Amino acid sequence: MGPRDSAAAGAVLAVVVAAALVLASGGALAGDNVALFAFEPTEIEADPGEEVTVEIVMTSHGGYGGEGVGTVAFALDYDPDVLSVTDLEAGPWLEGDGVEVAVDREVDEERGEVRLNQSREPAGEGVTGTAPIATATLEVREDAEATNATLTVTGSSVELVDGNPQSTMVRDAVVVVDGGEPTDGGDGEDADPEGVTLADGDASSGEEADGEDDDAADATGETGGDEPSLALLAGVGTIAFVSVVCLAAIALRKRDPGV
Repeated sequence: MGPRDSAAAGAVLAVVVAAALVLASGGALAGDNVALFAFEPTEIEADPGEEVTVEIVMTSHGGYGGEGVGTVAFALDYDPDVLSVTDLEAGPWLEGDGVEVAVDREVDEERGEVRLNQSREPAGEGVTGTAPIATATLEVREDAEATNATLTVTGSSVELVDGNPQSTMVRDAVVVVDGGEPTDGGDGEDADPEGVTLADGDASSGEEADGEDDDAADATGETGGDEPSLALLAGVGTIAFVSVVCLAAIALRKRDPGV
């Protein structure tokens, strides 16, 4: 092999090593597995002055390397002209292994927003599964007119124990104030968001995403996380393609030095 061939072979090796390091770091791929926030129930009928309770249920399989979730932050948004939040309690999602969960709340009644930040201390292996991340108690204002008031999650942030963020999706809920029009999604059987498949789990009982344990506290980074992502497969395919192209160029150069 001549000097030019050696240089080309070195370039191929450099490309393969660099791509492998990117894949190993997981930074670009960590968000491929989506965390889902959903409400249970998805539709509540209430009269003015009535108090209602709704659970915010979270589903996450963690990272594709098996990393669990260590930190969750989000805001519950509501219409302050129709509803007021009397309580927002952290759920059991991040608990497990005797780990304490630090909780911080920020209330903005004028804007209609309650922010809840939760983190495991120490993070340990993190958590995966399906269970309530919070329980909200709301009161319909006495002077509320007939309407449909949407409940949603905004500003959500889910961080794996390795520090990588995870993408999030939200399924809204609606409070149908006396006289409002019920929606078609009141049965709570919505399909998974487009392009996202989540394992089955009973959100109200805290069943894990793999269905092996009813206690969310035992979902400690061991469920999910072992399936290869499409991005990972695409990355491996790209490495193979680049390698083949470079090696073909070397072979062509050997056959025709003038190329």
